[in-house]
Amino acid sequence: MAQPGDQSNESQSLIMNSEGRRNATQTGAGRAARVPKALMALLAAIAFAYLLQIATPLRVDHDSIEYLTVAASIADGRGFMLNGAPAFVPYGYPLLVAGLEQLGIAASWCFVLLNGLFLGLGLACAFRVLKHDYRLPSRMVYVCIIASLSSFVLVKHVTSPATDCIFFGLFFLSLYLLIRVEEGAWFSSNLLLALLTIFVAINFRRIGMALVPALLYALRSKMLRQPALANLVSRFRYALIGLCLILLVIVAVALYRTQQFQGALDAFDAEGGARSVLLILQYRFTELGELILNLPATRLSRLSPFLFILFGPLLLLMIAKSLYRHRHCPTVTDMALLAYIGTLFLWPFYDPRFWMPCIPILAAIACSELRQPASFTTGRRIAQGYFGWLILTGLAALAFTTRITFSGSNFANLYGDRTLQPSYEYAFKGQAEGKVIDEAVAVIRRYGGLRNPSPPAPE
Repeated sequence: MAQPGDQSNESQSLIMNSEGRRNATQTGAGRAARVPKALMALLAAIAFAYLLQIATPLRVDHDSIEYLTVAASIADGRGFMLNGAPAFVPYGYPLLVAGLEQLGIAASWCFVLLNGLFLGLGLACAFRVLKHDYRLPSRMVYVCIIASLSSFVLVKHVTSPATDCIFFGLFFLSLYLLIRVEEGAWFSSNLLLALLTIFVAINFRRIGMALVPALLYALRSKMLRQPALANLVSRFRYALIGLCLILLVIVAVALYRTQQFQGALDAFDAEGGARSVLLILQYRFTELGELILNLPATRLSRLSPFLFILFGPLLLLMIAKSLYRHRHCPTVTDMALLAYIGTLFLWPFYDPRFWMPCIPILAAIACSELRQPASFTTGRRIAQGYFGWLILTGLAALAFTTRITFSGSNFANLYGDRTLQPSYEYAFKGQAEGKVIDEAVAVIRRYGGLRNPSPPAPE
């Protein structure tokens, strides 16, 4: 049983570790503290390439078609309906799009601009979060930001009218506010803002519930820094543990009742327990391998999927090592990352975009783990070569997406995996060969700035 003295020692350890993190973010000296102009120029060039995507035609996929269809239903006064039935998608994005439609700006350029703004907000907050929790100098944090922007996942989804980029911004804003709560600066205001941001994040993506353990940990850390509160926590610790368990049960029940979770259970039933576990491991390792190589496995069918699967455990080992190193004093980011990854390893579906909010954190973990080897000449060259590879593949992804943006009448031939090509051609020209998806045509015409084309003239 923990004694009051043990509680005091724990709170003192928390204070010392937090002060150490804060000092480490403020006292970078010499060459490590200076940010080379080349890095700043590279960051500006990548940001400009992202800005160019505002000119893209509307890019839809299965998820964005659902979101936009529900948004159109709301705007037309029919409520949260999808194909004549109640929709179970999170409320946030359809409500946002419906509001934009009322303002007359619900169009592709506005969706991409919003994505870019939230992406920028997330990276600005990530800059503070990574400096605080991973004790990285500014130069290394800029490397993490540039590596994140070079990820094909961010490049691909900044043009998509979906929740990914907005959730990315809300996720890191929540972490930044929770760190402020933990430190006690403007406690009431930051706590209120953190609660509001987490609530909004959950209403954009259900996995935002992974921020709840980080919230509880930030509150605990704050309490342990106050002697009076530390003694109070020690006296009523069992009641507080029970309260936290009740809160976690409420979160679990809320997750269980979502359509997404029911879909996951159906997938488990369809595949069987053992096969589902193996598939989840394959999916997660493949996704992590894609993040390391910065190459999409779906576009590189000539490469064996085992190449990606082999690299996945390497990044997972880095994550485990980082969490183990922080075991005596975990950070708010550690708690959020652990909850997020734990949720993903229960999710029986594949998509590298699931890791999007984790990408800057994974970059910081990689930088932290590679700093010691990089102090040697060989290790430094390997690290520099890998960073160069990330930049080259990121620039290639940006060049390709920019080509799609300015492809004009050839857009339908270049965008996506061709499954939506007939729908785009029908929306653009009024005729198409192949299967046309009515919902896709409806949202392309409504939000893509297209009028219903007249029937083609007889030949």
